[in-house]
Amino acid sequence: MKFLSILLLSIPLIHANLQVAFYNSSCPQAESIVLSVVQKHFSGDPSITAAFLRMHFHDCLVKGCDASILIDSTKKKSSEKAARPNLTVRGFDIIDEAKTSLEASCPSTVSCADVIALATRDSVALAGGLNYNVPTGRRDGLVSNADDVNLLPGPSFSVDQALQSFTAKGLTLDDMVVLLGAHSVGVAHCSFFEDRLDNFQGTGAPDPTMDPSLRAKLISTCGSTKNNDPTAFLDQNTSSVVDNQYYSQIIRNKGVLQIDQELALDRSSAGIVAGLASDGNGFLQKFADALVKMGSIEILQAHWSHACLCSFSVAWKLTGIMEEDNALELLQRYRRDRRVLLNFILSGSLVKKVILPPGAVSLDDVDIDQVSIDYVLNCVKKGEMLDLSEAIRLYHDSLDYPSMSNTGPLEEFFLVTRTETSGSAPTRAPPPVPISTSSPIISNLSRSESFHSPPHQELTVDDIEDFEDEEEDDETINSLRSSRQQSSEAAELSLLLPLFSTGITDDDLRETAYEILVACAGAAGGLIVPSKEKKKERRSRLMRKLARVKGENATTTSDHVSGMVALLETMRAQLEISESMDIRTRQGLLNALVGRVGKRMDNLLVPLELLCCVSRTEFSDKKAYIRWQKRQLNMLEEGLINHPASGFTELGRKANEFRILLKKIEDSESLQPAACEMQRTECLRSLRELAAALAERPARGDLTGEVCHWADGYHLNVRLYEKMLWSVFDILDEGKHTEEVEEILELLRSTWRILGVTETIHDTCYTWVLFRQFVITGEQTLLRHVIEHLRKIPLKEQRGPQENLHLKGLRCTVEGEERSQAFTFLQSFLVPIQKWADKKLRDYHLHFSEGSTMMAEIVTVAMITRRLLLEESEQTTFLSDEDQIEGYVSSSVKSAFSRIIHVVDAKADSVHEHMLAMLAEESKKLLKKDSTIFLPVLSKWHSQAAVTSASLIHKLYGSKLRPFLDRADHLTEDVVSVFPAADSLEQYIMAVIANACGEDVLDDYCRGKISPYQVENISGTLVLRWVNSQLTRILGWVERTIQQETWDPISPQQRHGISVVEVYRIIEETVDQFFALKVPMRVGELHCLYRGLDNALQVYTQHVVDRLVSKEDLIPPVPALTRYRKELGIRAFVADLRSTDERRSHQSVDLRLTNERFHQIDALSTQSLCVRLNTLYYAITQLNKLEDSIQERWTRKKNENSNINRPMNGKSRSNVAQQKIAFDGSRKDINAAIDRICEFTGTKIIFWDLREPFIDNLYKHNVSQSRIDVLMESFDEVLNALCDIIVEPLRDRIVTGLLQASLDGFLRVILDGGPSRVFLPSDAKLLEEDLEILKEFFISGGDGLPRGTVENLVAHVRPVINLHSYESRVLIDDLRNITQGSRSRFGADSKTLLRILCHRTDSEASQFLKKQFKIPKSVA
Repeated sequence: MKFLSILLLSIPLIHANLQVAFYNSSCPQAESIVLSVVQKHFSGDPSITAAFLRMHFHDCLVKGCDASILIDSTKKKSSEKAARPNLTVRGFDIIDEAKTSLEASCPSTVSCADVIALATRDSVALAGGLNYNVPTGRRDGLVSNADDVNLLPGPSFSVDQALQSFTAKGLTLDDMVVLLGAHSVGVAHCSFFEDRLDNFQGTGAPDPTMDPSLRAKLISTCGSTKNNDPTAFLDQNTSSVVDNQYYSQIIRNKGVLQIDQELALDRSSAGIVAGLASDGNGFLQKFADALVKMGSIEILQAHWSHACLCSFSVAWKLTGIMEEDNALELLQRYRRDRRVLLNFILSGSLVKKVILPPGAVSLDDVDIDQVSIDYVLNCVKKGEMLDLSEAIRLYHDSLDYPSMSNTGPLEEFFLVTRTETSGSAPTRAPPPVPISTSSPIISNLSRSESFHSPPHQELTVDDIEDFEDEEEDDETINSLRSSRQQSSEAAELSLLLPLFSTGITDDDLRETAYEILVACAGAAGGLIVPSKEKKKERRSRLMRKLARVKGENATTTSDHVSGMVALLETMRAQLEISESMDIRTRQGLLNALVGRVGKRMDNLLVPLELLCCVSRTEFSDKKAYIRWQKRQLNMLEEGLINHPASGFTELGRKANEFRILLKKIEDSESLQPAACEMQRTECLRSLRELAAALAERPARGDLTGEVCHWADGYHLNVRLYEKMLWSVFDILDEGKHTEEVEEILELLRSTWRILGVTETIHDTCYTWVLFRQFVITGEQTLLRHVIEHLRKIPLKEQRGPQENLHLKGLRCTVEGEERSQAFTFLQSFLVPIQKWADKKLRDYHLHFSEGSTMMAEIVTVAMITRRLLLEESEQTTFLSDEDQIEGYVSSSVKSAFSRIIHVVDAKADSVHEHMLAMLAEESKKLLKKDSTIFLPVLSKWHSQAAVTSASLIHKLYGSKLRPFLDRADHLTEDVVSVFPAADSLEQYIMAVIANACGEDVLDDYCRGKISPYQVENISGTLVLRWVNSQLTRILGWVERTIQQETWDPISPQQRHGISVVEVYRIIEETVDQFFALKVPMRVGELHCLYRGLDNALQVYTQHVVDRLVSKEDLIPPVPALTRYRKELGIRAFVADLRSTDERRSHQSVDLRLTNERFHQIDALSTQSLCVRLNTLYYAITQLNKLEDSIQERWTRKKNENSNINRPMNGKSRSNVAQQKIAFDGSRKDINAAIDRICEFTGTKIIFWDLREPFIDNLYKHNVSQSRIDVLMESFDEVLNALCDIIVEPLRDRIVTGLLQASLDGFLRVILDGGPSRVFLPSDAKLLEEDLEILKEFFISGGDGLPRGTVENLVAHVRPVINLHSYESRVLIDDLRNITQGSRSRFGADSKTLLRILCHRTDSEASQFLKKQFKIPKSVA
């Protein structure tokens, strides 16, 4: 019983595991096809997400996820679609569209249940949910009852009531709460909740749990009219987005439906709702998991490698979804399956008893093709005896009438057959009750759906050996079903040969081919008519395979029968020839040789001899005989009249005579038996005389000897030979050769003489058969055989002249839609192969998405076929191989790019990224996939294939990008999104081109064939605008911060001013923003930023020193030179006068400065000056860090965006050097400012702060009475104050400034001390000692300034002190020498000597100054 339940088309529900990527092998593009359809509709109507969620939910919670919601109602029965809850379900048209696209690519493969699940997933992802994996492999159900829909939970259910519906399907409370989150999208009709607004549960009052504001809003939406039914969003916030806002709203009593609000109020579910409301990402994951779990409810698992074709409407019935060729091939496969089923039933113990028809001794005498399968199944179900005569009668009765449909009004019927191919109308009246046989497959399905008979006990069958059930598992039968899956591509692949005017079918060709094969085998001595006993013992090879255990060899040694007999038996099974037909053919051919001594069987006119030698009594049914006879007559007409290679001598008359004879033989069947036999015999005799001279004549071409050309038209011959070649495939595994393939091919050689086949014709036909079988089964190993035999087909120069002449004569004319076209033999067979391969390769991205192995072999097939056809072509110009490959690349890339655009357009509204940015990323992925998978294959035929692909993608994307570039004038969000993606794509394109053609020729190629996007240049311009605006902002910030600066230290640890921190903060923010710009940049933009920041820091530095007064404002004017008055009595008076002069001199300083200047100088305290210095030092240290940071980030940015198409490599090193010194302007200004403030600070301390003790009173009146040591305490205080504030790195610089100012003050005292100071030669030693004290103070025993630094500065004071040690006479002599043009003995200048003499008290000096320089005496 096990095999029956598998083979019958009625299979009970099977709950089994689904799997992700179920269609990867049978229909790899299935999910992408569904996605493209959903995306197209979602872009115009985002509400389809809610529609699909509702459809999926309503389908799964009724009878499981079986697409039963799609089935239309009939006149007698309403389907689920007609149930009230489903009246508002929509989206059926989108499922139809997706299914139509799937059927075009993968006929009868993807189930509608899987389409619903995939469409739901895709719409959820587009609406903001997760793009989760959907397990597939569901089978569509065939039962749909509207009453079952009442199981769905209603909108006013309580949580407990709703939970019962969910738990009945294996779902939990958590699953229910999560799945109701689908109410985050979509709407509800007011009729579902209007009672909550004003009459909740008949109370006459609104639902107290509904938020008043929501109630008011819903009342406004629904209105007061009862004539329509408006809708309201279930999610009041994000009604088109799958998110957790729904739960947040029902927590706030804003649930629209009662069941929604109950979730938040019920104690069992409230906690789950709260958790989902607080975890948005968690909800999305749980929602995806719940949809997957719901999608597995009571699934009907597909039993082979594809799911069933859904049959939810007339559109998906056999007559509606397939072209005529597809339907024909499907019916032929149905017939084959029918034989398998009947063989199984009749060979087992399922039938109580079998009554054979008259004349039949055993089942071997019965043609099972003429047995009604419905009658047999009914007998099995009812346990009745099987009367094969009745089964045969019912089968032929069903053929007497055209198929009809009574789906219209009562008493109305419509023909569903094609009138042009249906033949004449029946000659007798129809029966009173019409029998519809519109589709055997659909009929069997409907019958099998109700077939649930209990297991039967063991039954016996007369004259039938019990079938041995050897526990074969399901996989054998599954593989059998899988091998019979027919792709729509096979229908597109047909030979370019003329149609048969007699209506010869594939079955006719197959049976005639076997008859010829038997004749050829008979010529070799292999024709044996098996006895009844041996037939009874023998099993078909198919039955042996069905009975063996999995893994056992197909046949054992004991099963093999050696010789021609066994081989013919194998081929009979492969060609699906019944044993009764086999026996008739063998016996007929043997009878034809009786009395013909020396006549070979393969020289017979096979159809004519069989007509003469096979009697109608050998058929169990008259109609079977009539069909057999019609086939033989059609073969004679096609071969000798319609398409002969050499016509009749008297063409018209002979042809008419021949047709008249054929017609008479056919019409004789309507006569009385005696008259029928007489007319038939007479016509056959005349037919033999007419055809003999034409059938037996010398051969043409390279065939020699007398050969029977009974089918002289070569296209009929090759069609017959094609049918013979199909026998090399295992009937149970059509993708594999049978075990006896070599022997079969050798046997077929014996038919070459009768069919006019040569080695070239054989290789061509075998190539065609192998290729078509590959298209049907998808078995890749067949492609290797195709390539092998393609390479065996010789080119013209490899063929002999006789063979070329023979092949040249094999031409035929095929009628097209617009005109007829002539084809040579090779063109008839190879052009379809080339067109099929070209079609695949012109969109190889779609057809070979999973890998390149098969593609490589398809390319080889296409290119070899192309070379063979080029020789057959009469064209003088043709494309090279490289041009052909470029055509494949160009066409496929354009198609793939077009699909990408549709995908991106669909996503554009649901994501924040700009469409062009997404398009650039997808284009880059496309080129990467092209480069890694496809182009290595194509590059074997065209080395520059990668260049073609990359250039085309560059051009296609450029056409979309150019308008955007033309409109870009600011760094908007879109620009920042698009520019980097476009630049990255262009860089990758250039890298691919460089890798293919070499970087040395890249520039030349780009100049000739590629127009750069110029993204970097346009982006650079926009970045410059942005940088300039930011720099203006920085300068304004510098102005504000410097105005607010008080020059107080921020803290004891941060002893700089606050303004510099603010300036650097805004600078660093600008730099961060600059590098955050992900747009392409040139080094020029970086330099612009550098220059702007450098200028800002220079402006800041200038502001720091702008508040300093001039150094001259601090230093008092130099007193006028006077000579000393000698009178001792007046010294005291002179001293007083000098004091007065000095006071007046000081007053003169004060008079030079305004009050504002005095206040300004006083405000420049030592602390504020030190804070300025610290601030500048902070600026220069941060400048170094800023410089390093910019350099590092720029290097990283350029490394991340390395671009080989821009000749930057030679400039980058110089750019680095320039960048390292880019801030030298501000660095130089800061250092100069530090030096200036240090100098100013020292000058102010000495000449302003310490003016009185130092400048005014040091050495006043007498050197010995006012030595410098009295100033050291003040110096120490000043130095301590400086060191407490100044930062350590600047300590030496400011102390050095103080030392320098001290030495300047010391020189001022000893050279320009005024009339109050007198220096004698003996004072020189004291001055030297004071200078040493000053020096050691600044050295401080090694803790101060370096000794060398101090010594260097002190060195220029020592010569002046040394001059004080000389007598006035010596100094006068030296001064005279200088004034007379000689050099000074002491290296002094005249000004220094003059000033020293002005401070001498001797008369000699006074007289010299008076006489020589007219210097006045001190004021008396």
